[in-house]
Amino acid sequence: MNFFVGQKVVCVNDEPPRDPRWGLLGLTKDAVYTVRWFGMRGFPERAYIRVEEVLRSWPGKPQFDDWPYDAIRFRPIIERKTDISIFKKLLIPTNQQVKA
Repeated sequence: MNFFVGQKVVCVNDEPPRDPRWGLLGLTKDAVYTVRWFGMRGFPERAYIRVEEVLRSWPGKPQFDDWPYDAIRFRPIIERKTDISIFKKLLIPTNQQVKA
């Protein structure tokens, strides 16, 4: 999955991780978020993102402030611009006859 900064994503998994200390802190299934960072981490390397709407921190552990979410918890929202130009062309009268 490729994400980019500014992209809208929807949360598809807000289930707690196996280790409860890593809590999801504010992540809600079906909620829309905005990517503010995307990167690869760990071994094996996996994709992670940070979102504008949530700042994760672990009290007393500053090294874990702003810890990213696993990207598999999100699905990109594909924004398509509506284009009705093809329908407008259908409204233009023509002098040609259609052969049956």
